[in-house]
Amino acid sequence: MHGKVILGALGVSGAIIAIGQLSLSNASSRDLGTGPAPSPFGAAAGRADVQPVGNQPDVIIWTISGTVTYTDGTYRAYGFGTTSCNEGNAPLAWNGSTNQHPVIGLNLFRLAPGQNGHARFEQLGQGWLKHGFCALDQNTCGTCQGTGCSSLGIGCSDPYTASRNASQGPAGPKYQVNATTGFFPYPPANPSYSGNTARRLRALISEVRNDLNPGATWWAEAQYIHFQDSPHINLALANNNVSYRQTLMDNSGVPTLFGSTIRREPAINRWKVVDPQVTLTNVDVPDEGRIVVASRAYDNGDGTWDYEYAVYNMNLDRAIGSVTVPTVDGSTSSALGFRLVEFHSGELWTNGSWTSNVAPTSVSWATPQTYAQNQNTSAIRWGSMFNYRFTSDAAPINSTVSLGVFKPGSPTSLAAAAVVPGTLPKPTCPEDLDGNGTVDFNDVLQLLAAWGPCPGCVEDIDGSGTVDFNDLLALLAAWGDC
Repeated sequence: MHGKVILGALGVSGAIIAIGQLSLSNASSRDLGTGPAPSPFGAAAGRADVQPVGNQPDVIIWTISGTVTYTDGTYRAYGFGTTSCNEGNAPLAWNGSTNQHPVIGLNLFRLAPGQNGHARFEQLGQGWLKHGFCALDQNTCGTCQGTGCSSLGIGCSDPYTASRNASQGPAGPKYQVNATTGFFPYPPANPSYSGNTARRLRALISEVRNDLNPGATWWAEAQYIHFQDSPHINLALANNNVSYRQTLMDNSGVPTLFGSTIRREPAINRWKVVDPQVTLTNVDVPDEGRIVVASRAYDNGDGTWDYEYAVYNMNLDRAIGSVTVPTVDGSTSSALGFRLVEFHSGELWTNGSWTSNVAPTSVSWATPQTYAQNQNTSAIRWGSMFNYRFTSDAAPINSTVSLGVFKPGSPTSLAAAAVVPGTLPKPTCPEDLDGNGTVDFNDVLQLLAAWGPCPGCVEDIDGSGTVDFNDLLALLAAWGDC
């Protein structure tokens, strides 16, 4: 369909009227997009981050609107329409014949019950990238200072329909794009492909059917990468280039967009909105990019806890190659789990499962190969999220997890606030002070040695803060095997 139109070429100025999927055969091949009525630009639009410094563009996704679907019997593939806005104070380059334009990535996430009914937030799919061409300079998000086709003017918007964003032939692979700097070769690599889900955002049909996923919700995410609005120039402004919106799925996995677009933040943030007990941490590497870590500990009610971690790489080109969760010595870690999102259709980045390791004081995962061994191994690349999980008999505390940066450079590791196993289970027999399985004379001697104020010590059996006669009576009452 030819929807998006350059009306300047027809001698028309002013607003563009969009009705459904109107096709104008006499116009150019840009798509005519739909969106909300013009609204105030700036603070009234919910601007929550820093403003541009000097002459600097700032592209955001104003709306995610419109859907298109495809299937091959195994996967369901999607396109979602996007309308971008330049909230900065300089035009944004948009030249379709060079690499001076944005690329657009689409992702799909699911929040659904997992082990023991505990919620998991997982990325179901991703696709190749739409390469932008010819900004239309519309007024969707404010008063537009139009600059022409080769740039997006200050305060101007530009729409792409779902079918445009899902076009297979012009799409480019993610591996060629450096999300830290926004640079990529042009034209992009174009290996052969087949099937109508290739290159597109796709997910397994079994994971998007509403009838097979009771209690699940799905979230579409879109991201713009641009060399003028990159972490290398201004990390805070680059971090608002992602927006998301809920999508309802029917029993075939066909989506219907629901609610409003959540602007300037990634879909992983939704997990904490739904469950305030989720710990959500932004880890910013100056001049390089942002990693978001979400964690949650669920009490199983039987002396064990399920630990869930989601690690999302927004725009760090150097990627993440290891995840280490500290544990308390003496605890038991089991049922380790891992999930990655598929790279497909000729992306050079591979899909190998990470290796896991349980040590006395940590649980860790790492890429199957190091950077020196294979630069394309399955690290957490930009615009992608991996999941990690395990069960522990230690209760949660607030601490940090360690993220190893995959590509060489500084820093080599990052720390993110998270919940981790940190408190050993109380002994089943608290009167057995020395833990030898029997309450005996040695326990009496240990208790007497601690006589008096002793808050938190094991000899304070009744938890009164003082080791006294009541504790001695409790010990004597439990005498023998314990």
